Amino acid sequence: MGQVHTVPTNSSVDILDLPTELICSVLRLLHYKDILRCKQTCKYFMNVVNSDESLRYLIKLGLNGLIDSHEPHHSMTINDRIRLLDKYQGAWNSSAFDICENLSQGSKKRKYLPRKQVHQWNAALYISDDLTYTVHVVQLPSKLRGITERTIISHKLDFCVRACAMDISHNVLALAELLDDEIRVHLRTLYTCEVDPKLPISEFTCPVLASPCELELCSVYLVLWTHEGREEHPTALRVWNWELGTLILEIHDHNICFSFLTDHHIILSGGNILGLHVVDLRSLTGEERNLATLNYTYCLLFPKLKDGLYETELMINSKPEYSPIPNTKPITSPSPLQRVPFYTDPSHRIIIVTVYSLKHDGHEYSPKMFVIPSDTFLSYLDEAQHIPSKRTISWEQWGPQGTRFYSSMYTDAGEVYYGYRAHYGLRLVEYGDEKSNPCIDILDFNQRKREHGAAAQKYDGTTLVTYPSVLDTGRSPFAEVVTTHLPYRHRKVFLDTPFDNMVRPIMYMTEDALFFEFSNLGRRSEGKHYALYV
Repeated sequence: MGQVHTVPTNSSVDILDLPTELICSVLRLLHYKDILRCKQTCKYFMNVVNSDESLRYLIKLGLNGLIDSHEPHHSMTINDRIRLLDKYQGAWNSSAFDICENLSQGSKKRKYLPRKQVHQWNAALYISDDLTYTVHVVQLPSKLRGITERTIISHKLDFCVRACAMDISHNVLALAELLDDEIRVHLRTLYTCEVDPKLPISEFTCPVLASPCELELCSVYLVLWTHEGREEHPTALRVWNWELGTLILEIHDHNICFSFLTDHHIILSGGNILGLHVVDLRSLTGEERNLATLNYTYCLLFPKLKDGLYETELMINSKPEYSPIPNTKPITSPSPLQRVPFYTDPSHRIIIVTVYSLKHDGHEYSPKMFVIPSDTFLSYLDEAQHIPSKRTISWEQWGPQGTRFYSSMYTDAGEVYYGYRAHYGLRLVEYGDEKSNPCIDILDFNQRKREHGAAAQKYDGTTLVTYPSVLDTGRSPFAEVVTTHLPYRHRKVFLDTPFDNMVRPIMYMTEDALFFEFSNLGRRSEGKHYALYV
């Protein structure tokens, strides 16, 4: 048992009379932002926080977008954790990539060629193969966690999978099967692909007229997006609480797109409003049928559009999506908890929103890509606790400082970027090629260190970009000039190994590595793995 502290009971007790150990114990229960606030109140609290290893570790984790694994059996001391954390961040800041390695080929045919359906979940890829009716989960290698590349799950099915999703923390696998006039979503256990007898419903069905669909699982929520082909409402979104077996949301509208923000908040776009609606899934009644009647928490509006546009939509991309840290045994072996005591915070990531606009004459504006840190959304979510729902936030209130216009999504030759970018956490990596010398641009959108005066950390060879990105009216669908100021750090890294005669890279990214899948016009494929030197 811990030491028992006796606190004076007279009315004149001062906080300075409390034992320092007791104050530190209380501070360790707080969010890192609250610890920083306490540290800034007076010199006494500054000394208390600076003298406690655990508090300094929690602050470092928070500022770097990481969270502790909270594993009591972990052998690393706080000092060891801080040293490893500094080394990990230093490797990213200096882009200290280890020697390039070829990904293992496994069988003669790789199981995740670009022509397959490939989807990334944190440190894994899951792949559905239309030809063999199989679903694979391939673990990406991680030098940081001592994990090798291997196929950890491979399920043979009796139907063709049109979309799949998984939630490792709940051991759930969702598989979408397209029938003649409906989509059937099967819920299975992730490891055995069997029906869980404890579930009230193991299959969900809905009518559909066209085949494109997308599945996503997060916590107890299953989201199915479909393109139904109807002229009035071409897209539909359905959300089930799979644990209860109930449909909690069904909306039909134009150009619906979605992404999870937290384990119970979802971001929606579509309909007649050019904005991002944040919805608390716990508050839904199941009676909503379009975005206009939806009881959203708040909506971030985009700039006003020009007159005469035929159609405009927002596409939301936050892959890999929000994924809670597993509370059950991880699928990896050896367990990553044995190597590294911290993880990337699933709520600490960038969300990419692309604006697509079509004129009445059929010509399209070059798609405009905006990078939005999740903290922009979360800050308004904190305010929403004290403000009535359905709050509308204008572009002028949030956009200029809360996002960064980054790209028009086209190369100089007029080709659309496909697979040329990857992002994980708050880092965005873009592949380039300068005079046949392959290179990557690394953009770090972490605002926490800058906001809390922690910018003194060494960034070797990076540039802090603070100048505005200006989108004039001639190049965009917006009625007025759009200016964004969100700072980021930029670094260009030249890759040592050329990719001879290889085109169209597909990129994946994890917390400590980059993966390139190169295909020579579909004739052959090779993989390259760049690991951080940690």
